[in-house]
Amino acid sequence: MRLLTAALIGCLGCLVHAMLFPMKPGGDPLYIAFETDGYTVINDTKYGSGRGIVAESKNVTLLSTGLPKRAFYVSGSPYEIGYLRGLLDSNATERMTTFFLLHAVPSLIDKALDLELSRDPATRGAWDVVCQLLQDILVTGTTKSFKQDVANGTIPVDVQHEMQGIVDGAVAGGANASAVTLDKIITINAGLDYASALVYSGNILNILLDRANHLSDSSVPMDMVRLVLARL
Repeated sequence: MRLLTAALIGCLGCLVHAMLFPMKPGGDPLYIAFETDGYTVINDTKYGSGRGIVAESKNVTLLSTGLPKRAFYVSGSPYEIGYLRGLLDSNATERMTTFFLLHAVPSLIDKALDLELSRDPATRGAWDVVCQLLQDILVTGTTKSFKQDVANGTIPVDVQHEMQGIVDGAVAGGANASAVTLDKIITINAGLDYASALVYSGNILNILLDRANHLSDSSVPMDMVRLVLARL
């Protein structure tokens, strides 16, 4: 039996023991289930009363990366489930809260145009400013609505606890704490309706122009920002 690592992780004022399991414990029903489905377990971690498993497909790879498809199993309290999910895939979590979120609304508006303006050196800087403005509008609106829904009981508070767990787990796994925040995780999970309303309201250009006109620290000329906005 092979012990991969053991560590004490401090979280929310409590010491929680996190330990990696042996890779091939005999008779574990979860390992058997993964094996039956054509997956090999590559990580098995405990956190508090929860458990998280990562397995890779023996037969299926992702078209975008060529890497094996992964499957996850997590259990525990809502916070522990979130923590393990963030911990076991911290790099992907950070990618979601950076590149994916930055281009979520631009892709809804015009995916081809988003790619064009992002890749063209002449427009990239101005388009980055516009994408950041759109992200700020999306994150602010989504989190305000979400937290109101939690406060009035429309959304169970356990959902927010799970999202906070994702943030803490991802940061513990090495993600950038300034990139992976609760507001961004909320937006990724609850922002689609708000983003769609934002895009199809017909007022998005006016909102963007107003925000752009109040930028005080942008290194990109406002004329260039207006130029890319005119492409929308």
